[in-house]
Amino acid sequence: MKFSRLNMMLVILLVSLNFSSNFLASETESEDANKFVPEQTLSASIDKATTNTNFNGTVVISQNTGNSYNVLYEDAAGTKGGYDADTLYDIGSVSKLYTTTAIMLLEEDGLLNYDDSITKYLDNVPSDKQDVTIKMLLTHTSGIYVDENEDHEVTKDQEVNRILSSELNFEPGSNYIYSNAGFTLLAAIIESASGVEFEQYLTDKIFEPLNLEKTGFPNSDYLHDIPAVNGTLDGVNYGPVNNLDYGWYSKGYTDIVSTPREITYFFQALISGNVVSYDNLELMNSNQMDLGNDRYRGYGAEVKGLDSLSQTVGHAGVWYGGNTAVYYRPADEVLFVLTCDELVVGVDLPAIEVYNTLSTMYPVTSLDEEPIISREEINVSDTSYKGQTNSRNDITVDPLSKESTLSAMFDQLINLITLSFSDPTRALMIICVIAIIIIISILVIRRKRWHYLNKVKK
Repeated sequence: MKFSRLNMMLVILLVSLNFSSNFLASETESEDANKFVPEQTLSASIDKATTNTNFNGTVVISQNTGNSYNVLYEDAAGTKGGYDADTLYDIGSVSKLYTTTAIMLLEEDGLLNYDDSITKYLDNVPSDKQDVTIKMLLTHTSGIYVDENEDHEVTKDQEVNRILSSELNFEPGSNYIYSNAGFTLLAAIIESASGVEFEQYLTDKIFEPLNLEKTGFPNSDYLHDIPAVNGTLDGVNYGPVNNLDYGWYSKGYTDIVSTPREITYFFQALISGNVVSYDNLELMNSNQMDLGNDRYRGYGAEVKGLDSLSQTVGHAGVWYGGNTAVYYRPADEVLFVLTCDELVVGVDLPAIEVYNTLSTMYPVTSLDEEPIISREEINVSDTSYKGQTNSRNDITVDPLSKESTLSAMFDQLINLITLSFSDPTRALMIICVIAIIIIISILVIRRKRWHYLNKVKK
């Protein structure tokens, strides 16, 4: 097959540009993988952050690097140590995000709608609460609030009736009050909509699909042999968290037990769109109720600094098993998971205190440019954690025509030049690559012309 001069130049230019762009992409990915902070520095900072606190637990910090989550730090921290990332903790109100996820899965399966009245799923709802919707329960705007039931043997019907018979704090949807009881009603709604028990639904739809083998509920047989912290609340030691009391008095809003490793893995999968849709993730990370001081409530989640460089979304947990904090920063895609074995309510919340210190030490310094491939254009088939692999579905491209080849070549050139502005070394390398391309092209053309003139002379 004979090549024209134009074809020859195109081939040389494409090969050179492709090599250069791949080289720069790998260099950029390597830099991005460590763009937060080296582990050695983090270790020293965490030691400093936990000094003079009562934090005794585990810290896991990870970051989305494009193809997988890179675990930046994972170790015991604090006053006593000895708790690794496979130790069981009671995650407290972080459990609300698991309950929220279950509700979202039911919504995606068409088994409920967020604007449904609770009367569709619960019996004997008093007239003053018949306008309460699932959305209001998720966003703490239902007006329903009752204290924790001291009767830990209470049945489902007894607890639901106790909550529904309480006096409303305000007209549903008109204000905000943090409500554990609202999430107990959500647990009952999950059972009604799914036809199975709350624990079974979360196991079937969340724990098992994500291989969360050390996540579940206290007194589950499969958790008995897993090392667990002794939860301490207000100075009282309640023993191993896998043996804590568990029942309808706290169902839906707390009491899930898990390890820091599996908490991290769940939220990595959730953030990556492997559990619920991105539309539902946006509802978690949204302004459903403005709480003031740049704080908001999304569906189930706490949101701080909405649409700002310092935006975070997540939840904290306080229960008999200790104190947990899970927060994600969309700007640099860093996920913090801190678990602690003790706290004093209203006085000492060690996990939250240490998280606040770390986020001050390592603020987001700049927002990334618009990603070359957006989340909508790729399918994340799995996330990775330590030894677990992550693969994205291959993106197939049809054979290129001459016009599309020219377009692709031009796009590559623009991308390379754009990258060069951020780094003088890259700029110099781009100039060298372009110069080499021009020289090679000239030599090829001159060689072809020399052969042609010799042929004519003969």
